[in-house]
Amino acid sequence: MAYLNYDKKSFYYEARYPHNKDPEKTVVFLHGAGGTHQDWRYQVEYFGKKYLSIAIDLPGHGNSQGETKKDISHYTTFLKNFCEHVIGSPIVLVGHSMGGAIALDFAVNYPEDLSGLVLASTGGQLKIAPAITNMFAGGKIFYQLIDYIYNKNTPKDLLIFARDELAKTPPKVFYNDFLACNNFDITDNLKDISTKTLVVYADTDNLVSTEQSKILHQNIPNTQQKVIENSGHMLIVENPEQFNKYLNDFIDLL
Repeated sequence: MAYLNYDKKSFYYEARYPHNKDPEKTVVFLHGAGGTHQDWRYQVEYFGKKYLSIAIDLPGHGNSQGETKKDISHYTTFLKNFCEHVIGSPIVLVGHSMGGAIALDFAVNYPEDLSGLVLASTGGQLKIAPAITNMFAGGKIFYQLIDYIYNKNTPKDLLIFARDELAKTPPKVFYNDFLACNNFDITDNLKDISTKTLVVYADTDNLVSTEQSKILHQNIPNTQQKVIENSGHMLIVENPEQFNKYLNDFIDLL
C-alpha cells in the first residue's frame, strides 16, 4: 500500500513489482464508478510478478481523499499529475467502465504518456439508466445494482464481497460518478487515438452495450477486440483468468 501526497491531500494506490528484476513495463489500472482499487485485486498481484502494477483509488474513492466530480476530465487531470509524481514513464493504461472513459480521455490528451491502452466494459459514451442514477441521488444505497452488473451465474462469494464494498461507498460517490458518465461523449475523437489498443467486452453486460465496444473497435485505429463469454459488466472479477490472458498477450506484443 502507498499514498501520493499531492495538493494537500493523500491519494491511495496499491503497487506490486517483481523483486528479483527490474519491471519490464508499468501497468496502471483504473476502476469504474463507485469502485476502488479492490476491483483489480485479481490483476495487481498477477501482473506485479512481471511489471510495475498499480491500481489507484481515484479522488473521493476508497482510501483516497479529495472529491468526486461530475466530469471525467477531473479524473484525467488527476491521473496526469499522478503519473508525473509517481511513475514518470509511458504506461500501459487499463480502464474498466468509468475508468475506461478516463483512459480514453487520457489517450486523446496525453498520447505521449502511453505505450498501450486497454478498455474493458466501456464506451465512447456511457449513458446510465435514469432509474439507477435517481436512486443514488436520493441518498440511498441501491443494492439491486449488484444483480444488474454481475452475470446471473456469478459465484455467491463474489456477490457478497461486492455487496460489502457497495455498502462502504457513500451514495453521493455513485451519483457524481454516474453524472460524469452521462456527461461523457468522446465518440468524435476516437479516430484521433494513436495508441495501440485492446477492447474487451462481456457478452451479458447489462450496463454497457456490446454495441459501444464495437464502436470503439471500429473507430480507434490499431485496435483489437476480445469478448469474455458468460460474464457481466464486472468481467475483471467474474472471469479474471480469461481477462488476464487477453491482457498479458496484448502487453507482450507492445
